[in-house]
Amino acid sequence: MALGLIFFFESCLAFVDRRTSLLVTAALALGRPALSTWTRALWTHGPAFTAVAASVLALALAGLCTNLPGAFRWKTLDWSGTPTDVDLTPARCWDWTDPQFLR
Repeated sequence: MALGLIFFFESCLAFVDRRTSLLVTAALALGRPALSTWTRALWTHGPAFTAVAASVLALALAGLCTNLPGAFRWKTLDWSGTPTDVDLTPARCWDWTDPQFLR
């Protein structure tokens, strides 16, 4: 589990700052007993249920790592005003040269 947490922490660093990555990793580590019980229950239901649960978990983690920067970083919040206001140049909403989620 420790290697998984290190991998998760390093993966989150690619999307969010160090503090946020550490907080998310700590939340995952503290939820480990519940995760351990949950994974033991998965094996009793068979491989199809395990595959579905793993897919849901992977999608939830991907969504979390994608949406955390939008919630906590000022650059993503300031996207609609910098370099030009979106209300003045609405074409920026459809321009892929400066997407909000990559700031």
